[in-house]
This record gives sequence, C-alpha cells and structure tokens, in this order.
Amino acid sequence: LLQLGLGYTPVHAALTMSAWAVGAFLGSGFGAAMMHKLNRRILHLGLGIMAVSLVGLYLVLTHSQSGLSGWHLAPALGCYGLGMGMIFVPLFDIIMGEVSDREVGSASAILESLQQLGASIGVAGLGTVFFGTIGAQPHLATYLRAGEHVTLITIGLVALAFALGFLLPHRARHAEPAPVEDVELAAELSELEPVSV
Repeated sequence: LLQLGLGYTPVHAALTMSAWAVGAFLGSGFGAAMMHKLNRRILHLGLGIMAVSLVGLYLVLTHSQSGLSGWHLAPALGCYGLGMGMIFVPLFDIIMGEVSDREVGSASAILESLQQLGASIGVAGLGTVFFGTIGAQPHLATYLRAGEHVTLITIGLVALAFALGFLLPHRARHAEPAPVEDVELAAELSELEPVSV
C-alpha cells in the first residue's frame, strides 16, 4: 500500500512503519513487566488495543483518500504495535502455563511450529486478498479499497483471538521448584572441601 499505492520511497515507508516498531518495543516491555501481575488479562488488553487501532486505521483509509500521509497512519500503527508488543513476551508462557517441566521441550517445539505455520498462512491469505482486490489495473482507489478489506479481515481475526484467549490457562508458567532432597544434596555438595592429592 505505502510504496505501490501511495508512491512512498523505501525510506519514507520505513519511517512511516517505525511508529509500529516503537509501539511494539514499548508494549513488549510493559508485557514483560506485567505478565505475572495481570496473567491472562494482558493478552486481552493487548488484543483490545490492537482491535481499536485497526478500527482507527480503517477509518483513516476510508476518509483520507488521496490526502493520506504517514502522519495519518502513525497513531493507528503505533497503537497496533503497542498492543502486539504486549502479547509478544507473555504469550508462550501463558499458553504453556499448565505444562509440566518434563514436557516443556516438546510442547514449545510444537507451539513454535504452529506459530510459524499460522504466520505463513496469514501472510499468504491476506496478501492474496490484497492483490486480488487491486486487480489488473491498479490505481490509488483500488489500493485503498484493498487496504480496507484486509483491515476488516484482520479485525475479525483479532476478535477471534480475543475469544480463544479465554480457553488459555489463567496464569503464566512458572518453573517447578526443585525437590527438597535435591536442594539438600546440592547444599551438602557445596560444603565439601576439595581433597588435595
């Protein structure tokens, strides 16, 4: 949309998207700090912010037309990045909140694989909708319409994620404490003095 539709240079497009990156940076810090205090609610808070920012982005796309600039997009992109960043850090810990220590390795591998698969399908699906809407003779109006369609679909996906979030464990995962006998054995070994030969 930015480069092909609005004619932005790569630098201009990157500067416009920097609002999203700054928001994601701030959101990830907040998510890491509040993960164990808010628990699963941090995910719903982040998804709620993402949904509101997408509605704002949709309104910008529908009303700006040819006068659309990076300054119009920056607030929505920044808020979207903030909400997304709040999910980055706590998501895996909350999903695996009830997984035992001996199952963490296989569970995290499956989770990472599913995350990569979902991201690939999402990019391919939304990209297909975007370029399918543009058509064979693209112009600014079709680019904006394509952006509107993709934004509406993304709002629906965020709403679905918000609903599915209620199925996740309430608390983020904590490592299981070591058995008492292991702690006592470690303490005894630490007190032993090395034997000189």
